[in-house]
Amino acid sequence: MNKKYRIIIFICVIISLISGFVSNDIIIGGTILLTGLLCAYFASEGKRINYILGLINYLLMGYVSFKNNLYGIFFFYIFIFSPLQVNGYVAWNKNLDKEKNVKVREFTLQTL
Repeated sequence: MNKKYRIIIFICVIISLISGFVSNDIIIGGTILLTGLLCAYFASEGKRINYILGLINYLLMGYVSFKNNLYGIFFFYIFIFSPLQVNGYVAWNKNLDKEKNVKVREFTLQTL
């Protein structure tokens, strides 16, 4: 892991801790924010870890939805979004290059 990723992770942890202290929900809320931020960042970088972070995020969001009696959102997070994260991880696993990054294909007029 290079220095850039460590700095991004450190900044996300600090933001999540501050938000958790302000909202008095550092365990669940802070973890949801941390996994959401890191999932979005690593997805933009084309890293597989985004699916693991996304799975954790969706499971925790499902838990929060269930505790707040939001059963429709709970259903989507647990039974639709979470399995899609597992499916995405497996699918991206098949398209890795030598550096364990996903091979990104460009959309051009030729590939239309």
